[in-house]
Formats: sequence, structure tokens, C-alpha cells
Amino acid sequence: IVSMCSDFTSNSGYGMIASDDIEKGSVVMSCPPYVFVPYETRKTNVCAYCFNMFAPDPEGIDKTQDMTSPPSTQEVAKETSKSSTDKKMEDIESKKDNIGEHNKAVTASVTSEESSEARPCQFCEEVWYCCDQCQNSDLEEHCNYECQALQKLDVKWVKDYYQYCDDLITDIRLLIRAINKRQISLDTQNDAKDLDDFTEQYGHLISNKECYSQDVLSSLRGVIQLANYLLPDDVQMDEDELLDLYCKHRVNMFGVWGDSGECLGYGVYPRASFFNHSCWPNVTFYKNKTSKSPFLDFVSVYSIPRGTEVCISYIDISE
Repeated sequence: IVSMCSDFTSNSGYGMIASDDIEKGSVVMSCPPYVFVPYETRKTNVCAYCFNMFAPDPEGIDKTQDMTSPPSTQEVAKETSKSSTDKKMEDIESKKDNIGEHNKAVTASVTSEESSEARPCQFCEEVWYCCDQCQNSDLEEHCNYECQALQKLDVKWVKDYYQYCDDLITDIRLLIRAINKRQISLDTQNDAKDLDDFTEQYGHLISNKECYSQDVLSSLRGVIQLANYLLPDDVQMDEDELLDLYCKHRVNMFGVWGDSGECLGYGVYPRASFFNHSCWPNVTFYKNKTSKSPFLDFVSVYSIPRGTEVCISYIDISE
């Protein structure tokens, strides 16, 4: 009941319009994510596949670093000395395992156990699942290059060395998943058309890269360089292409929120990105509670006549 239209207004480019009269409370779109990850501080009690919450594991909580008290300048200087940095990079390089053998091991570890209890991936211990079904559903995407990259991602070291916050760690995880998904398309393609899924999903999204200062772009480039480095050499993306992808994430990703207003994670919902912003939106969105992966339902807040632009708010307008 909504359709994409280019140049709907003179300034907003693409937009969504009502292709029919829409009643209040109607689901105008139920949109699947293309890539999605739990928020860094929620990763031990939010399922990486369905985004449902579960009781956190005590050991998992210990692995999530508390950054409310940043390390002192002296501690940072000691931690990030050239010798310690070189050693860390050597440790990361030493973890580059054989992809095929790694995938077999991950697959075997999942299929050999049937359980409804929450558990982490036993290899990277960076993603958690609420049940066996969710872990199996995420197996194809996680057990390829993402799991290996997350094994090498030492969150505490990255936070101390780069002074990255949880938002940026989550950004890195989302980039890793996007690169992983792109590579899966390449690995499984039978002809050139098979890659169209990735290029089509991101092709129409804007990046607004030209709006960033060179200082900001330099900082963003550091983030994508780290994400690239964590992946095998033959999986890494061209740096400029990956920077453009990261800028698209920053402009287009949606937060997925729990019933109590807590951020569960972020996802890229390409089709939903065509909704323009309004401070008086006629549509809002919620996490679909019945879909297994975190679909977003876009629901009309009042009746919308046919031909009217359908908008959401990009900011919190509740206050």
C-alpha cells in the first residue's frame, strides 16, 4: 500500500507515497533487515538472530567491558606503546585459520547439540543465541568470515587503544557482517547476476559522504580499516568502497528498540530507508514480535489519503 517514487518533492529525492487510502493502525510495510547486529552492551542477553532478550549469562557479562571509567592517560600510553601494539597485531595475525576447516568445526558444534537454552558461539563467544533454532538459522552467515573476524576482535584492547565507544564497536560488527554477506554472494554465485542482491540493496542508498569534513572522514577511515583488517585478505573490500558503505550505514541504519525503550541493536533496512523524515510523521515503526529475524513493521498513526507522502521521524519527537 506504499510505493517508492523518485523526485516526489523538489528536495527529498526518493520518497514513499500511499498507493491507496490507508486506515489508521494499518501496517503499511513489514521490512526485513539486510544486515543486523545486537548493540555491543546487549550482545550477551539479546539473541543475535531474533533480537529477543533473555537472562544474561554471568560469564558473558564479565566479557562486556565497563567503560564508565576510562583508563588514565598513563594507562593508555602504556597499553598502546609500539611494542604492545605490534604484539597485539601479531596475535591477531596468528588467529587466521583455514576457512573451510573452521566452518566444518562450527557446523559440527551446532548440529551436535539440540538445546533451547541461551548460549554463545563457542568459537568467537561474541554472538549469543536464545535457542538452537536461531543459531542454526544464522549459521550460514555467521560461520563463514564473521566468526573468524570476531575471534580476532579484542574489544577491550580496541577501546583502550582507539578510545572507541560502544557505538563504534557496534559499527565495526555491522561492517564485518556486511562484508561477510557480500563475500557469501561472491562465493555462491553461479553467474554475475548473483551479486545483484548486495549491489541492489545498497545501490540506491545515499551516503552523504560529501557532507563530512576531512577530519571526520579520516576518523571514519580508521574504523573501516580495522574492520577490513580483521577479515581474511581475500575477503577485504576496497577501502574507498568500504568507506562509502560505512557512510551509508551511518545515514540509513535503524535502531531496533525493546518494549522498555532499550536499544537492542541496529540494522540496515534498505527499502525502509526510502521513507523521508517529518516532524509530524504519519507512520511509526516497531519490531515485529512474531517474525524470527528482526523485521520492522511500519504502522500508520492516522488515516493517510492516497497519493500522500508517507513519512517517519528520524529523531525522537516524544519529548
